[in-house]
Amino acid sequence: MVDKLKLGYSFEEKKIFSESELQELALSCGDINFIHHDTNKAKDSRFGGIIASGSSISAVFSAMIPTHISKITSMLGLEMSFKFPAPILPNMETLIKW
Repeated sequence: MVDKLKLGYSFEEKKIFSESELQELALSCGDINFIHHDTNKAKDSRFGGIIASGSSISAVFSAMIPTHISKITSMLGLEMSFKFPAPILPNMETLIKW
């Protein structure tokens, strides 16, 4: 099975987060920025409402790797980096791809 893990190997998952899920994810990782929690204040932002916390979305991304790869072989992740090209809004279909 380890033969599957070659250069270019990828996997993906579609996610849709409700507003309450985005709020809960942000709180669970300690991100208390109002843009992730306060619907009324966030409405006045350039995004027009709450958005996903980068901290929580990077945690979701990070968890995908051991969840997926450990079904194929043992693994240990030592380094990752993230770039967020656009905000994730509530109820937006998001494709998370490694």
